[in-house]
Amino acid sequence: MLQIEDFSISNVTQVLMDGLQLIMNALRPIASSIGVEPSTLLIGFFFLLVIGIVASRSGKRKVQKQYIPRQIHDSNRRKDIPARADTEKFCHNCGTKIIGSATFCPSCGAVQ
Repeated sequence: MLQIEDFSISNVTQVLMDGLQLIMNALRPIASSIGVEPSTLLIGFFFLLVIGIVASRSGKRKVQKQYIPRQIHDSNRRKDIPARADTEKFCHNCGTKIIGSATFCPSCGAVQ
């Protein structure tokens, strides 16, 4: 199990240097076959990797969706529910049910 002491700067530096040396040893035959230094080849690979990452990220920009309001057509409305012209209310005087826009009760004639 790794301890906090295992992650000192000298240990991390040594692991990174060992990894870099391993990569350089793997690139040595390829570099010698094309006549370049392994370090130049490694820098080229990293450069291509960075360009590839940047290119792939630039194509994934979020596009804000434009709000387009839905148009309501008469064909979309429910036809089984009749529309109410006026609200129902009751006379203050006699309690008879009257139309909401009425100013006088049709039964007792009281002002609403």
